[in-house]
Amino acid sequence: MKNAIRMTALMAIIAAALTFAASNADASGGFYFRLGYFSPTAQDSFEPVYGPGMGQFGLGGVIYVARERLAIEFGVDVAAKAGKRVYATGEDEWEQTESAQNIGYVPFTATLKYRFIPDSSVCPFIGGGLGAYYIREESDDENFEATEGSHGGAHLCGGVEFMADRVFTLTLEARFTTIPDAIGEQGTSAYYDETDAGGLNLFLTGTIRFGS
Repeated sequence: MKNAIRMTALMAIIAAALTFAASNADASGGFYFRLGYFSPTAQDSFEPVYGPGMGQFGLGGVIYVARERLAIEFGVDVAAKAGKRVYATGEDEWEQTESAQNIGYVPFTATLKYRFIPDSSVCPFIGGGLGAYYIREESDDENFEATEGSHGGAHLCGGVEFMADRVFTLTLEARFTTIPDAIGEQGTSAYYDETDAGGLNLFLTGTIRFGS
């Protein structure tokens, strides 16, 4: 929890500094909305209960600086999925019960991207950032203790922007996230000794730009 608070405070300081810099420089900005798919690193733990992955959606803002070679994004995503409690029937063998088990996943992230060809209609990029990740898991099984909390994490990303014009941009992005020590206390994650709640995100993002 303390790590997540430090991460959130750091993100707020960075956001304030970048906003001040953008207001005093030749910068532009925008708002984005995106749809995504999340495939967790802890696949052995996740799949028996919830299946291979889950969809997500997000909203956020972006500031373009350094002649639009750099993009600074701040946003929030939401993902949730319903599954079933499982019990072991053998080594690496599981059977679902009738008890519901649900997971909610809300990342607050800050990302810095380097845009290779900012004046082109097709612009590849790479980047990375930090985040505070709120995760909640609960079940109607009385033997399952609900867990919730915020955890610090980091990510690397890459992709391609397709600029229809100076107002709208469509982006395809792959992002790998690590959220250490966020799971592993009970259930399948304890069985497999998996502690990282991160994984691979695939995003389709639409950005409405202003000030270009």
